[in-house]
Amino acid sequence: MRKMKISKGVQDGLAMKSVNIFMTSPCRAVLDGGVYENRSQAVRRFASILITAHDNGNAKIVPEVRRVVDLSGPRQRRMIRNATSVDWVKAIVWLPREMVLSVERIFGAEEITPSEFLRAAVIMGVKPEELRAFIPFP
Repeated sequence: MRKMKISKGVQDGLAMKSVNIFMTSPCRAVLDGGVYENRSQAVRRFASILITAHDNGNAKIVPEVRRVVDLSGPRQRRMIRNATSVDWVKAIVWLPREMVLSVERIFGAEEITPSEFLRAAVIMGVKPEELRAFIPFP
């Protein structure tokens, strides 16, 4: 049997998982036009900061993520959109499968999905001005 050589790009693609997340249009513009190579890389940085902090013993991470998830849920997004005319858009980001498993390990007991966690990670990382009245930041 002949062995197939799989290119590095294909190997990386197989190790990644796409996740759809909601974020505000201005927030997406920051991620798409910032200093990061691309949106997915920026989201991975924010997520890894939270995951690492949790794994290093920071007990405040899970409750803070839960708070931001609750304040940016579907009903709250409609309220924010109606009050500010800020659109919420769906964006695709790519995460290593290992990171998705870490999110499920840490936040699964709180019934926080990877998509919800990433929405919170983006909000906590970017701290968008348009959300300050609705989601107070420490």
